[in-house]
Amino acid sequence: ISEEYGFGGEMAVAAAKLGRNVIGAAASGYNAAKEWLTGEADLSEAAKGMSLEQRGAFYAAAAASAAEAGGSAAANFMEQYGDEF
Repeated sequence: ISEEYGFGGEMAVAAAKLGRNVIGAAASGYNAAKEWLTGEADLSEAAKGMSLEQRGAFYAAAAASAAEAGGSAAANFMEQYGDEF
């Protein structure tokens, strides 16, 4: 790609990779929150090793998942993970 499109091509590939990683982290966060609601998952452990962008997407999706479960679940999520979020 760099030979054909130069630096711009390399940047586009890097942006696509970052986007896939962030989207994957968001999907993981949404699913992990479903498990957290049943007591099967620790979101802090699941988010270890993620980049700042990935953690942001992970916790944002997890918060949305908790909010879908109701106000008390969302409040519990923020109480437990608000500082990390």
